[in-house]
Amino acid sequence: MLVALRGVQLHVARIDDLAGDLTCVAEVLVESDDSQQYAFRIQSDGRLLAEGRAAVMLGSPP
Repeated sequence: MLVALRGVQLHVARIDDLAGDLTCVAEVLVESDDSQQYAFRIQSDGRLLAEGRAAVMLGSPP
C-alpha cells in the first residue's frame, strides 16, 4: 500500500498527450520487513516527467 510521497517534482503539466510509453525506474532506499522507501523517476521517450520518493507498507493492514 502506498502510504506517502515526498519531494515529488512534476516536469510536465499533463501526460495524456504523450505519444510514447511511460517508464518508471525505482531504487530501494530503505527496506524493512513491513515497509520500503524508494526513489523513483517516470520518463517517456527519454524525457523526465516526474521524480520523487515513495513509502510503501507491505502485507495486509491489521
